[in-house]
Amino acid sequence: MRTACLATLLTVAAFLPAQTTECRTNGFGSSCGPELTGRNLTAGGQHQITFQITDGLRNAPGIWVFGLNRFNQPIPIYGCDMHISFSLLLPFMSDGSGAARATFTLPGSALGTYYVQAASFTLSPNAVFVSNGLQVECRR
Repeated sequence: MRTACLATLLTVAAFLPAQTTECRTNGFGSSCGPELTGRNLTAGGQHQITFQITDGLRNAPGIWVFGLNRFNQPIPIYGCDMHISFSLLLPFMSDGSGAARATFTLPGSALGTYYVQAASFTLSPNAVFVSNGLQVECRR
């Protein structure tokens, strides 16, 4: 259901009139490992939104977590907090320095607010490290 809501938001944004919006990213919440940052570059009538984690686990799998709502849910065993709802999950692999980056393209007319967080994992020892949250807001 939540994945459908995010997909609907992005689909509707693709068909809005071609009036360019402004997208901003703002970090919030704490991290128990990687630091998540974001930036937007508007070019050619599209938003290129780049997310990056630094100080994460090296050469480790992880997920980008996208959501439509903010909340604070502790992950008891690991001492980390989830700051957003789960609507869409996309995998990544960090590099040798513990960094990962992903760029997503949105139409220049995209409107709305969504949230992103990143988590990386290790199996030996079994651990989860979660970034701070990031709000992406696109408005006229």
